[in-house]
Amino acid sequence: MVQYGICSSAAILNVERDNHFLPAHHTTASRHSNLIKCLHQPDCFFYNSTKNALVKVVSDLLTTMDKGLLSLLVQLDLSSAFDTIDHGILLDRLEHHLGISGTILNWFQSFLSGRSQVVRIRDSVSVPSEISCGVPQGSILSPMLFAIYLLQLGDIVRRYGVDFHCYANDVQLYLAFPANTGAVAVLEQCLGAIWSWLSGNWLRLNQGKSEVLLVGRRCMYEKFADSFSPPMINGSFLRSVKVTRSLGVFLDSSLTLERHLSSVASAGFFHLRNIQKLCPFLPHDSLATLL
Repeated sequence: MVQYGICSSAAILNVERDNHFLPAHHTTASRHSNLIKCLHQPDCFFYNSTKNALVKVVSDLLTTMDKGLLSLLVQLDLSSAFDTIDHGILLDRLEHHLGISGTILNWFQSFLSGRSQVVRIRDSVSVPSEISCGVPQGSILSPMLFAIYLLQLGDIVRRYGVDFHCYANDVQLYLAFPANTGAVAVLEQCLGAIWSWLSGNWLRLNQGKSEVLLVGRRCMYEKFADSFSPPMINGSFLRSVKVTRSLGVFLDSSLTLERHLSSVASAGFFHLRNIQKLCPFLPHDSLATLL
């Protein structure tokens, strides 16, 4: 798995030596504090792989289970997230939230601007149209710029005492609570604030693909599940599921990973059966390589 954050953030730290990186009136401490906080916050994807991100979330959920608490895990799906980033908002965030200015800010502006798109239907091509939003997918910088774009979202979530983790455009919220408390109401308030922030920043939540999973020990889960009503966002209930997929791994309400292990075993047997069909046609060394 390519760890985009390591390359891109290291590049910024190297060019930080430029005297034009931050305004002259900033002290040495303040010149670095926002950037270092951004690059090392544990709830974002910098210096993380999908493995580390998944371990962080599952570890937090297991810890709350050991304490005899329930948890609500919310998976938020952002529609075409990388394509809807507003360049003006992103540059403003780089300048005023992280303190980037001068040559480096101009470099980011150059990276984002001057792009166009066309529509081709057979031999017909439309007039080029300038792109004023979105970051190039496949670029090393794009996931990092998207995470910077979402920095304010973390401040909103923390105000409601909700834990969260972002990996690129995968946003996960989780809230631990004892049974018979107003956790759903707190989560609804948080989701309402998130909806408003997303709308104001040209991002759109795909409610049809966003879902919530109730996690807990079986005895507590069964007592609470019957009366559980999923949180609402923008007037609609989130889809309540018994199994969700987080960064490619299936998680169930008891975190047994049974569904994921079954899926991996099924895929393994499928490929073994296909390899078996090739036995009459491939030499032993080639078959060993496939295995």
